[in-house]
Amino acid sequence: MKAIEDDSDLEGTNGFREQKKKKKEKRTTVTTIPDEIIVFDILTRIPVKSLLRFRCVSKLCRSVLRNPSFVNLHLSRSITDRFDGFGLFVSAYNKHSSELHFLLASHCGGATTHLFTLPNSNSDPCVSLHLNGLFLVHRTGFSCINPSIYICNPSTREIAKLPSTGPIVYSPSVQHVCYNLGLDLSTNEYKVLNIRVRNLRCPEKMQAECEIFTLSTNSWRKIDPVFPFDVKGQDCFHGWCKESLCVNGTIHWMLWSKKVIVAFDLKEEKFRVLPLPPAAIPFEEFTSDDFPVKSNTPYMIQINGLLGLICHEHVLKRNSMEIWILEDYKNQVWIEERIAFPSGWAELGRPYPSGAIHTGEILLTPQRISRDRSPITFLIDGKFMRGTLADHPYPPVPIHSSDDSTLRMTTHSGDLDQ
Repeated sequence: MKAIEDDSDLEGTNGFREQKKKKKEKRTTVTTIPDEIIVFDILTRIPVKSLLRFRCVSKLCRSVLRNPSFVNLHLSRSITDRFDGFGLFVSAYNKHSSELHFLLASHCGGATTHLFTLPNSNSDPCVSLHLNGLFLVHRTGFSCINPSIYICNPSTREIAKLPSTGPIVYSPSVQHVCYNLGLDLSTNEYKVLNIRVRNLRCPEKMQAECEIFTLSTNSWRKIDPVFPFDVKGQDCFHGWCKESLCVNGTIHWMLWSKKVIVAFDLKEEKFRVLPLPPAAIPFEEFTSDDFPVKSNTPYMIQINGLLGLICHEHVLKRNSMEIWILEDYKNQVWIEERIAFPSGWAELGRPYPSGAIHTGEILLTPQRISRDRSPITFLIDGKFMRGTLADHPYPPVPIHSSDDSTLRMTTHSGDLDQ
């Protein structure tokens, strides 16, 4: 072996070894992505349907998907994608079998997904407008029995039956119940507001009660708000409890007898009244048999985070619908926009609003559905109020209307919340 003659040879050899060592270290270096970036910057951008596959990977993954911060960030980012997780929530009630079927149709096409079926429904329950992807399935109206209440998340394919009411005791006499789904923005908690009027057959014993169910605590509690309307009188019989709409932490519904909007603030737990714009005030017309029929009944809708009303009083004459948007909630300032149909409204199947998505686009579905074909849906560009009607890219829904079934559709946006 040749001896190293001087220090320069030694230095050259050591330098070669160091260089070789660095190359080896460079080849074996692995870049580690921080967990925070993986969870809050990468996973929050993945569609709901793909994320749900991670639930069965581990308990940690399931825990991450249930984390409120993760859920809220995912929801806020998904609204930047026009159709991310967007679809149709379909309920079909079969009067012959007393079964209520729920399905989900995606805008991407493919087969319609059967979510679940409620047997022995007895009647066609009211399905509230969705709130961040959640649905409240319930019966509203006059009843002597304890109505079943369900919270459904079509994205996660989960449905939960709410427990029976706590502080309020059910009465065997006829009662009037009204359930409303809302989100308390101050605590980021989903809540259900229940208003009940008991002993309807005995005016002197009638009682109005109010309670709130909080999903996070899975419990009811009684509250005693001041009602701004005659909840035990004629207002109770004029449909004030129809489908409600929660916008910015406040539940809204129409009070037909007073021709106003009743609002319940979930943070303050107080009622207030909002006047309608004059052109949106409903009125009654009489048929040839002197039977009163409501006309110009506004449809409440949320458009770009604002409360809106869609009126159809002049749709046959003008072939258009008016949209009133509460632009300034505090000062109660309404602005008017208009939807113009490209062809006859009646020829299009008399489409009526079914909901809206986060872009402000409004979904309309025909009132008349043929037995031999699936429902046709239309999408109105409500964001820019251009009034352009276009064919909606939904796949056919394999349910046909008949004398023994009732079909309802509304919009749905995917959400991980449970």
